[in-house]
Amino acid sequence: MNDDLTYAGALLVSGLASGFAGGLFGIGGGLLRVPIFIYLLPTFGVAHDVTMHVAAGTSLAVAVPTTAAGCWAQHKAGNLEWSFVRSWVPALLVGVLGGLAVQRYAPGRILILVFAIVLFLQSLQMLSGGTRLHFASSVPSGLPRWLIAALIGALSVAIGISGGAFVTPTLSGFGYPIHRALAIATATSLAVSSLGTVGSIVNGIPSTDLPKFSLGYVDLLAVVIMIPAVLVTAPLGVRVANRTSQKKLTRVFAIFMILIAADMTFDFFNRSPDRTTQLPPTTAPPTSAERASEPQTNAATSPPTTTRAVAQSHFASRSSRGRLDTSRTHSACPPTPPTVARTMRRVRTSSTMNPLTIIASPIGLPPCDAK
Repeated sequence: MNDDLTYAGALLVSGLASGFAGGLFGIGGGLLRVPIFIYLLPTFGVAHDVTMHVAAGTSLAVAVPTTAAGCWAQHKAGNLEWSFVRSWVPALLVGVLGGLAVQRYAPGRILILVFAIVLFLQSLQMLSGGTRLHFASSVPSGLPRWLIAALIGALSVAIGISGGAFVTPTLSGFGYPIHRALAIATATSLAVSSLGTVGSIVNGIPSTDLPKFSLGYVDLLAVVIMIPAVLVTAPLGVRVANRTSQKKLTRVFAIFMILIAADMTFDFFNRSPDRTTQLPPTTAPPTSAERASEPQTNAATSPPTTTRAVAQSHFASRSSRGRLDTSRTHSACPPTPPTVARTMRRVRTSSTMNPLTIIASPIGLPPCDAK
């Protein structure tokens, strides 16, 4: 119970922080949420093999309501060019299906490395002051447009981001107006996050070692907690960004993301792939026929316990406590010389006390019966 509360508290803080930072710096929330999940999930028992898959699926699920709200706002503002959307989204969805296939079969550490490269490139763009790329004066049509959309959809869903971080700089690099590029980015994000969430659930159903409240690769507890937190703090971050000069702060944050990307890359090259431990074969229990053929022992056939056996047991127990150097002892008393034996018989007849008991007891030797 305490672990569940701790996990829920960590998710709440993560949602508040990622929403505020996304609004403040104007970057996609997936670039912030995925690293949080990558570092947070293993702490609460999620296997490293599926950490990136759960991070990607959960990040896409959290993005669905926020991208839907953004897409509706862009539609009401008249920024969505629906003719472009109709030629863009079908190829995008084909790419999403391909990315889901990659997510299903690719090792998690490979996906983390790809995400680290994307995060590093995004950080460099922030350090450069958001320098826009320039590819051509117009967006290509036909097959080139389909290939661009499919590649964006596949890469986005595989690493758990909704695609806006790719669409806006790509379309603006082809001379597309920035306000319309942002609108297409919100429509792209809604399509990628919706289909990506469903595919992540399907991909993760056969998996094990998932979070306690997960449905496939989607952590439902994280979705329920983080969505309200993001919706509350993201507008706050936008208001703070509009009122303050954030140039230096943006550079500091970009350096921080570069360090995260470097740590993920370092972990990739230093963490060996998880291997299944091969346990030694266990011995099968004996069958009833084998048990019947084993020799049976009972009290009637067991040899009687003698006084000498009791003395030897007493001798061994006291030797194990360090009272005597066991390397100088023997399993039985040494033979008694004849002269000493005759003397002992004479003493025994005159006293009920064995003199060897008086001599041997202070040094831990068991008394021997004289013959």
